Amino acid sequence: MNLMKQKIRKDMIQKRKDLTNQEYQTKSDCICQKIMKRSDFQQANVVYAYFAVRQEVSLETLIQYCLENKKQIALPRVEDENIAFYLIHGLEDVEEGYFHVMEPNGFCEKAPAPDLILVPGVAFTKVGNRLGYGGGFYDRFLKKTPCQTIGIGYDFQLMKELPTEEHDICLDEVITD
Repeated sequence: MNLMKQKIRKDMIQKRKDLTNQEYQTKSDCICQKIMKRSDFQQANVVYAYFAVRQEVSLETLIQYCLENKKQIALPRVEDENIAFYLIHGLEDVEEGYFHVMEPNGFCEKAPAPDLILVPGVAFTKVGNRLGYGGGFYDRFLKKTPCQTIGIGYDFQLMKELPTEEHDICLDEVITD
């Protein structure tokens, strides 16, 4: 099972690396626009997002929209074996953290409960199964944070099925380009 997960991770990460800068930007913008048009996003006061790493779908357009439109936007910060979300008020509030991921700095306040969580991943299924990097950070967090969850990925990251384990948390839906 783990060998299969490792192979999927390797293949998907390579496919993301193979995107040109133009494809990366176009696909990311397309996905951000899809999310921003949704009524659940428009009605959300507190949105948990992420700062892209390794050619993940960039949510910078959406983050900027939230900052400009008085939505509370929170990003994850790794704390020991877990992630916690902190509000940012501008991109100057992020700094390089765990695994070279941009995280809210130490001056950011802990975020209130989310209305919507946008979740990165390496691969997804249409029914919301998700394969991450293998650290279990999001699975542990989502297990104790009941909220609407949306997986964010490219079309090529959608698979018919994924190997799943008991601790894997299923997302409510997945949005791709």
